[in-house]
Amino acid sequence: MGLGLLVEEGKLEWDKPVIQYMPDFQLYDEFATKEMTPVDLVTHQSGLPRHDLMWYGSSFSRQEIYNRLRFLPPNKSFRSAWQYQNLMYMTAGVMIERLSGKSWEEFTRERIFKPLGMANSVFSVKEVPKTAETALPYRKDGDIAARIPNREISAIGPAGSIHSNVNDMLKWVQMHLDAGKVNGQAFIGADAINKMHHPHKVIESSESPEFPEFSARSYGLGWFVYNRGDLKVVQHGGNIDGFSAYVYMLPKQQIGMVFLTNRDGTVLPNVLANYATDLLLDKPYTDWYTKAFGDESKKKEEAKKDEEANKKKPVPGTSPSHALKDYAGKYEHPGYGIIDGNGWAIACIWLSTPLTLPSATGITTYLMRLFRNWNRMSWSIFTTTKTAS
Repeated sequence: MGLGLLVEEGKLEWDKPVIQYMPDFQLYDEFATKEMTPVDLVTHQSGLPRHDLMWYGSSFSRQEIYNRLRFLPPNKSFRSAWQYQNLMYMTAGVMIERLSGKSWEEFTRERIFKPLGMANSVFSVKEVPKTAETALPYRKDGDIAARIPNREISAIGPAGSIHSNVNDMLKWVQMHLDAGKVNGQAFIGADAINKMHHPHKVIESSESPEFPEFSARSYGLGWFVYNRGDLKVVQHGGNIDGFSAYVYMLPKQQIGMVFLTNRDGTVLPNVLANYATDLLLDKPYTDWYTKAFGDESKKKEEAKKDEEANKKKPVPGTSPSHALKDYAGKYEHPGYGIIDGNGWAIACIWLSTPLTLPSATGITTYLMRLFRNWNRMSWSIFTTTKTAS
């Protein structure tokens, strides 16, 4: 939305290379550096995988993260695939700062929150009111909801650090449903809203046999766009430690919903949105809960089978080439900086996909199990240097 406001002011063009606005913008790939546009930034076409461990739990500032983008290797060629990527949204926020002369937070507060009347929305954990009505973060730990600490992510802020409530977010939704108007007055042009809600990149393999009602998904400017039968759906969710948010709209039917939960990684808001759609539009009953969650006992059984299958992967008679303690220590990478995780760094590099770790207290045990269950080291992601402890 911030970029759209700058486009309407004539300070930005959607299809003009980013580097023309920010000459210091540099990615690992030279072609992507030269050709990346604002549209590419917000439609996840950079070619970069998530690289979330660069910012998640990091002490880097927004500017430091921006400066280190040049050291992050892509895993796809530019514009060849859709890959969700928070760092490019942070970069869009940096662009707003450069073009407006204000911090992203100041710009968003003045140009979006105030006109929409979103008086209870803030940008960091530190700003959240400490009242009885403030939600606390939880995570599922077995069959128990476990209280966890708040996660501060202000450095990556433009990608999703805003703390809000249902009343404020419904004002945001109403503006979208009213084609850019707030209380009958133009906030942003209808063409800008249409461009945001228009599909820009098809998401491959996004159709599911379990949900034949839904078309393949595309990505607009910050929105997932697809059809549910004859209904056009525009939606987006978000997750961070202990919280999930979901905004769901049927623009033609003038229906908008906001779901906020204080548990991360849950698809329950999606299920509720489908139930509510059926109720509001008098559609036949569908058991969306079972379609989404399935048979819990079968899921546990399948998870157990997967765990057993993984145990069969080691080649008999093999072992790591060094003692486990030799791999523990500090590792340095020009993008990620120094990672000190008592073995965490080595595992992050060793695995070729983003690593989802258990709780911090279980990291060492988890990695010990990884090293015992796998037998051949692979250093194919990028080179790091082990620093002196």
